[in-house]
Amino acid sequence: MDLTFNVPNAGPLISVSLKVLSVRTATHLATGVYGWWKARGRTLSFIESISASEATLVGSTSFNPSLYRQKRSHGCVQGLVVDSGSLECAPGHVEATSVSNDVGVDCLRALTTGLLCLYDVGLTCTILADILPFGLLQPDQEDQLPEFTGPLRTSLTEFVTAVAAEEDCNTFRKILLHRAATCQTSLTGATTKEILQCDPLGDQELHLVLGVLRWMVLPRYKRTSCCYPTRSLKVWTTAVIMHELGFEISVSLECVKSTSEYARFVLDPDFPLNYQDVILVTASVGQTDSMLHGNPAQPMTIRPQLTAIGGLPYLALRRLEALDLSVDRERLVEIWQTSFQYAEKAVQLPMLSRKGMVTLNTTSEDTKVLREGHKRLSRLWSQHLGRILRPAMNDYVPGSLDVEDWSPENIQRYFDQREKGEEMFEGQEVRTNSYKLVAIILGTIYGACVKTLISVTSQASQQEFLEVALRPDLIYSPTVFRWAKILGQALEGILELYVWKDLIFELATGVAADRLLNAQFLTERLGSENDGMGFSSEEPAIFGVQANGIFAVSDFVVNPSCRIDNVLRFHVGTGRILNLPVDERGFLRSSGTKMLSRDLNTNPGNYIDVLRTQPVSHNPLRDGPLRFDAEPDWRENPRSILFNIRSGGVTVGWFNLTLLLSRLLESTVTCQCSKPQQTINVPRSEKWQIHTLARSLRPYPSWEGPTSTRLKDEDKIMIDVYGDEMHRLYAVGLVECRKMAICKTCIHCAYQSIRYRERKESAALIVN
Repeated sequence: MDLTFNVPNAGPLISVSLKVLSVRTATHLATGVYGWWKARGRTLSFIESISASEATLVGSTSFNPSLYRQKRSHGCVQGLVVDSGSLECAPGHVEATSVSNDVGVDCLRALTTGLLCLYDVGLTCTILADILPFGLLQPDQEDQLPEFTGPLRTSLTEFVTAVAAEEDCNTFRKILLHRAATCQTSLTGATTKEILQCDPLGDQELHLVLGVLRWMVLPRYKRTSCCYPTRSLKVWTTAVIMHELGFEISVSLECVKSTSEYARFVLDPDFPLNYQDVILVTASVGQTDSMLHGNPAQPMTIRPQLTAIGGLPYLALRRLEALDLSVDRERLVEIWQTSFQYAEKAVQLPMLSRKGMVTLNTTSEDTKVLREGHKRLSRLWSQHLGRILRPAMNDYVPGSLDVEDWSPENIQRYFDQREKGEEMFEGQEVRTNSYKLVAIILGTIYGACVKTLISVTSQASQQEFLEVALRPDLIYSPTVFRWAKILGQALEGILELYVWKDLIFELATGVAADRLLNAQFLTERLGSENDGMGFSSEEPAIFGVQANGIFAVSDFVVNPSCRIDNVLRFHVGTGRILNLPVDERGFLRSSGTKMLSRDLNTNPGNYIDVLRTQPVSHNPLRDGPLRFDAEPDWRENPRSILFNIRSGGVTVGWFNLTLLLSRLLESTVTCQCSKPQQTINVPRSEKWQIHTLARSLRPYPSWEGPTSTRLKDEDKIMIDVYGDEMHRLYAVGLVECRKMAICKTCIHCAYQSIRYRERKESAALIVN
C-alpha cells in the first residue's frame, strides 16, 4: 500500500503522486459537493449570474492576457498529505484553474488574484463589487449596469472564496509578494522611514485603492493624466502586483518629496516616464490620488503574510520605525531573537493532565524572574509569565525601576492610550522601553511555542525556516496581551486544552481569533461544562486548521498513540491538505460517529484469582499489526474525520477521535510503585476474566459492520496487549465499560485505580 501512482481520471490531481488509499479520497475532497477545487465551476456560475443581471463580462483593454498566461506558468498549487505518521508534501502539483481561453475571465481572475495577495475575501469582494461595474462589465441595455446585491453579491462571494482556496496554496503568490518586496526595497529618493510613513497603521485607505484600480482598468486614452501620484504605499504596492499580472500599469522606483520633483514628474508633459504610471509622493507637495472613490473611513483588513520563524521580528516590527522615529528596529529585532532563544531552551514539551489541563514545565528554576521590578513589569502581561523571563529581563531591563521611563504605571498608561487611539502623552523613552518589552514578550511566546510545531521535512530542514502566518499589525494589537496570558496559564498548569489549541492555530496559521472562539463555543466549550476537559465526546472537536495557505494538524491525528501529550503538538506545512476534509471555515473536525455495540459474551464461573501480564517477547499479535488511518467519515459526515482501523488491509473498526482521547485522559494510570509489578492476586468474588482481541479483529459481515464490546454490570476483564501500542489504542476504543484503567508497566497500579468502585460496576484493565 506504500506505492505511489499518477492516476488517470483523478481530476485536478492527475499530476500528483498519491498512495493508493489516498487517491479516491483526495479526488473526492477536491471535486465533491463540498470540495475546495471549485474555482472553475464558481467562475461559470458567476458569469451566468452576470448574464442574468443583463450584463456581460469583458476584459479591460489595459489587460494583456498573453503576458498573464505566461506569468502563470511559474506557479503551482502545493498539496499536503497525512500518511505514515507524518505530514508530507505531495509529489507533483495540483492542476490550477487560473488560465482560460476567455479574456474577460482571465482579466477577472488576474484582478482577484492580485487583491487576494493583500486583502481578505470580504474586502476583495467589496473592491470587485465596485471595480467590475466601472470597467469590466458591459450592459446589455445602455447605462443599466447591475448592482452587486442579493444573488449577484452571493455569487461573487462564492467565486472569490473558491479562488482564495486555490490561490492561498499557489506558489505564484510568493512570487508576486517577493516582487513587491523587491521593488519596495529598490525605492529611492526618500528614507525608509519616510516611505513606511506612507503605510499608516489605521489602514483606512480603501478609497485610495479603489481610485488607482479604477484608473488602471480604464483604457489609456480615457485616463485623465499620464501618471498617478499617490500618498499611499498600499496603493503603490497594489500597482506593482497588478503590473506583474499583466495589467498596463507600472510604478516609479523614485519617490517624490519636493515641489520641484512633483512638478518635474507629474506636471511636465515632456518628462520621459517610460510608462512609470504610479508615483509614491512622501510629502505634501501636490495633489495625489486624483480618482479616490468611496468612504475614506471604511477600515481595511490586511491578510496575514507568510514568513519563516526566523523572519518574524523583521515583518512584525517593519512599520514601527515609521510611527516613532526614536525606535531602533535592529535593536528590537536583536531583543526578540535573544528572547526567543532563551524561551526555547527554558521550556519542555507541553503535557496534558488527567483533568485535561495543559502544563508547560520549565527546564530549570534559573529562568524565573527574581527582581521585584521585573516581576511588576511581567505582570503587565501575565502574572505567571515571569517563570521564563529572567534571562531576557536581566539582559535588556534595568535591575532597578527607579527611573520614570521604566515605570510599570507609565508603560501601562502608554498601552492604554494606544489601544484607545488617544494622543500619546508619554515620553519618548517610555515608548521605546514599551516596545523593548513587547519584543521580549513576543520573542518569548514564539520561542516557548515553537517546540510544539513539527515541520514538513521537505519544506523546512531547520525549525527557523518553518513558515507561519503573521498579522502585520500584531505588535499594535491587544493580541500580545492575550497570548501572554495564555502562555502564563500553561506555565502554571491551569490552561484548558481548547485554549492551547487556539493559541497554536493562531500562531501558526494566522487564523482570526474570533473564528476560533466562535467555533469552540459551539463545540468544545460546551464540552468543557460537561466533563471539565475542554471537549465532549458527543461534540466535534477541532484537530486542525487550514488558513492563509498553511495547514496545521494535531499529532494525535497524524501519529495516533496512547501518549495523550501528542495532542498538544502540531504538524505545520505550507500548502493544501489533500486527503483530510476541512469544513467551510477551514476547521478539521472529529466525527461524532460511534460504532454499534454488542454485549460481551462471558463464560460464567470461569473466573480467575490472579491477574498476570505476559512477557512482551511472547506477543501473539505481531503477525497482525493494526493501522490507524485518519479518514473522512463517509458514513455520516464526510466533512469530519474518524480513525479507520485496519488489520491486513481489512477494516476492523472505526473510532471517534474525541471519544478515544477522552478515554485516554480519564483512564491512563501512571505507576506509583517503587517497583512495577506484573502479577496481582484478586478475590474470585470480583469475577475477573481474561479477554483477548483476536475475536474483535476478525472480518465482519458486510451487512453488520464492526461493533464495539459492551461490558454488562459486574463484568470485569483484563486485556493484555503485549506491549503493542496500536493494539492498546484499539482496546481503549473498543471496550465500553463504567471504569477503565490503562497502565503500560504495572498491573498493581492499574488494579488499585479501580478496586474501590461499586461491585456492580463493569471494569476493564488494559495492561502491558
